[in-house]
Amino acid sequence: MRFDLLPPVAGRVKRGAISPAVWLLFFLLSAASSLSAQETRPLDKRVNFSTKNVSLQEALGALRTISGAAISFNYEEVARQPRITLHLTNETVRYVLEKILVQTSLQYIEDDNGGVILSPRRNRKDQVRGSLGFIVDGQVVDRKGFPLSNASVQVVGEKYGATTDANGLFRTVVNEGMVLRVSYLGMKTVDHAIRGRDFVRIMLDTVPIVMNDYVVTGYQNIDPSGC
Repeated sequence: MRFDLLPPVAGRVKRGAISPAVWLLFFLLSAASSLSAQETRPLDKRVNFSTKNVSLQEALGALRTISGAAISFNYEEVARQPRITLHLTNETVRYVLEKILVQTSLQYIEDDNGGVILSPRRNRKDQVRGSLGFIVDGQVVDRKGFPLSNASVQVVGEKYGATTDANGLFRTVVNEGMVLRVSYLGMKTVDHAIRGRDFVRIMLDTVPIVMNDYVVTGYQNIDPSGC
């Protein structure tokens, strides 16, 4: 469908022949088109994302389906990664992808077309914070792989630590050989040695409930005169 804003003029059209209002309309349409293009970038879309104990490939496929983002990766690298449990509401695709990959040994880079390419993450030991050491990420789960939120993650021998979020994820700073002490109500406390890894998955067991022993002797008739 074609719309002629001005009637055709024979010969060369002078710039002054187009009214300022028309130039303003062109400018506003161009600006709106540019703004719309920026807002529709796949990584900037806001989505709801929920997965439970699925493979990384399945999680990436689900994210690609709801966002339209092009995600390229090596299938062998992805197959070696842990299973993913994640529940996020109204977050950008970029944030969701970061939360997914923080559970793995992979990172992503953006290409010129708004897509992403996954590659092995560089060693976190290169990311030094003063004399403390390197950053370590982790997830605390139960024996069935379900994340535990608000679990306490304390660096043994230090006065700092972290608390897990709704997806059981945490981040803290450690040094080589340090130990994380993880505790959660109703679960056994676990000491977990870092051993140079930059992502740890810590599994907690429930504390068995021990019932007190009671002996039932039944009812007895007592003669009041014998009291």
